Amino acid sequence: MKTIEERSSEYANKEWTPEYHFIAEESYITGAKEQKVIDINKACEWLKENVEGGVHPQSAYGFVEKFRKAMEE
Repeated sequence: MKTIEERSSEYANKEWTPEYHFIAEESYITGAKEQKVIDINKACEWLKENVEGGVHPQSAYGFVEKFRKAMEE
């Protein structure tokens, strides 16, 4: 799987002229990282709300925090 930075470089090289390459690349990275935070938060909220019965809330919280950390890497 490609990193955000790798994808941004490919996008900037393909879609933008050299003088706008840096701006395009930085904008792509910023937008992708902001979207990643939104996606992680949504996924964590979904996990909190949809943990199957029988799981102690503290266990669910620990799982969500481990999931959040894994998604951020």
